[in-house]
Amino acid sequence: MRSEKGELTAVCTPSQAEIALKATSIVDEKPKTASSESVVYSKEKIPQELLDKLHELKIGTSKRVIAAIEKHHISQAYGAAAYVENSYTSIVYPTEIFLKHLPNQPIEKLGQRHDPSILAKQIEEKKRIDEDRASPNYQAEANKTFAFIQQKLAKKIGATKTNSSTTRYF
Repeated sequence: MRSEKGELTAVCTPSQAEIALKATSIVDEKPKTASSESVVYSKEKIPQELLDKLHELKIGTSKRVIAAIEKHHISQAYGAAAYVENSYTSIVYPTEIFLKHLPNQPIEKLGQRHDPSILAKQIEEKKRIDEDRASPNYQAEANKTFAFIQQKLAKKIGATKTNSSTTRYF
C-alpha cells in the first residue's frame, strides 16, 4: 500500500518494493497517442529495381516489409532478396524468409566498384587477348606445346611402367 506521500507502508523485501514501484509507475503513465508514435513508411524511398525484385519473388510490399527495409541498409535488402531468390524452390513463405534474413545480411557498398576508365581498359585487354587466341599463330603454338607435354607424359608413364615391372618391394 502507498501512503498519501507515495511511500510504501507495507513491509516487504527490496526486490518486492522495486517491483511495486515499477508497477505503479507504469499505471501512472499516460498512454501515448497514436499520432505521436506513428511513423509513415513509403515505397518512394525504396528503389524501383528492388520493388520489382520483391514482386517477382512474391514478397509482398506490406507495411511490415517496407518498415523492415527502411530500418536497414538497402544493400541488406538486396542481399536478403538474393538469398530468397537462390533458395526460392525450397521455401514456402518467401516474405518470412526475407524478413528473417534481412538483418543478418552484411552492409555492402552499392554501385560500380571500379573506376569506369579501368573497366574500359580491362574490356579492351580482354578483346585483344581473345583476338590473339583466335589467330593461326596462337593455335600453332598451342598445338606444339600440347604435343610436347604429351611426349613428356608418355615418356614418364612408359618409364614408370618398365621400372615398376622390374622393381620388387618385398
